Amino acid sequence: MGVIRDAASLSPKEFLSALGELQMDAFRGKISAESSSGMTVSFSSLAKQGVKRHVPILPPRTALIIAHSALSPREDGTEPAVLGCTYDHQLLHGAAVAGVLNHIVEL
Repeated sequence: MGVIRDAASLSPKEFLSALGELQMDAFRGKISAESSSGMTVSFSSLAKQGVKRHVPILPPRTALIIAHSALSPREDGTEPAVLGCTYDHQLLHGAAVAGVLNHIVEL
């Protein structure tokens, strides 16, 4: 699992760019020790594998993991996505998590 340091200080565009770079490093097997510890929010995607839904288990000391999956392409060629998540109810409540997911969808 990769980590984006100081993610809260990034703009949405900077965050998505950093996330893309991190994913590419993960695919290449080149995640550094610095980039693989201290996560608090995690993203998991199986969209490229054509998985329609998955429910990840929370990594240690992580409050929220967001799961991204794919649906079948629409007639217009666009590929909708499904977002889901697993979260620690001791730290977060459903309304806060729904707000995060809705914000991601808006971006």
